[in-house]
Amino acid sequence: MHKNKRNFWLDLVLLALLASTTVTGIIIHVHDGGNSPLHIVFGAVMTVALIPHLGFHKEWLKAVLFKPGKPKSGRTRANAIIDRVLFTLLVALVVTGIVGEGHFHMALGILFVLTIGVHQLLHVKWIVRNTQRYLFGNTGRAQETTKSSSYTTTP
Repeated sequence: MHKNKRNFWLDLVLLALLASTTVTGIIIHVHDGGNSPLHIVFGAVMTVALIPHLGFHKEWLKAVLFKPGKPKSGRTRANAIIDRVLFTLLVALVVTGIVGEGHFHMALGILFVLTIGVHQLLHVKWIVRNTQRYLFGNTGRAQETTKSSSYTTTP
């Protein structure tokens, strides 16, 4: 499978897991805390699914996290900052989820979802292009159309 296609499908699975984890987290919050096995399962599966996602982007992550200096373009710099924030929030979410820090975990979850939204905005062209390609079969190339040749001209 082409790496772009692989990334798209994994990202789609991650989005579904994020939505499921978020919805179950909201349900827990509305019902005054407690625990939801579904929330724990969705969160754990999402965290595990992030491992190949991060692996697929390991060169980018090495450049962002470990190489000194600032990225060249403003967009790349913004993406690097967002990715660092996402990684930090993810680690904090896992830790607070394990130790049971309910309100702090909820606040981190909200920040994580909002930051994922910014991350997606930074990649909106890639998302739209690949959604059209892999979900709707549109390759993004101009489609050939046949026009009628029955035009008449008047002098």
